[in-house]
Amino acid sequence: SSVTITVWGSGSPGGEQEVFNQTLASFEQAYPNITVKDSPAINVASTTFTTAAHSGTAPDVYRDTSDNAGANFASGS
Repeated sequence: SSVTITVWGSGSPGGEQEVFNQTLASFEQAYPNITVKDSPAINVASTTFTTAAHSGTAPDVYRDTSDNAGANFASGS
């Protein structure tokens, strides 16, 4: 069966995003039944993720700066 993994991220344009995209392409090639839907321009902020998590609409994977992700983890969000 087919699976889609959603990703929200705040990766910097340029090298970081290029490497992430290459990693996604390699992952999808190795696991052809899994599609990764990356939304890097979603204006992800710690509050955006927290609101989505509390409403049950959070992505499967959340990439953020360590300060925002750490604050979410520490607060129990």
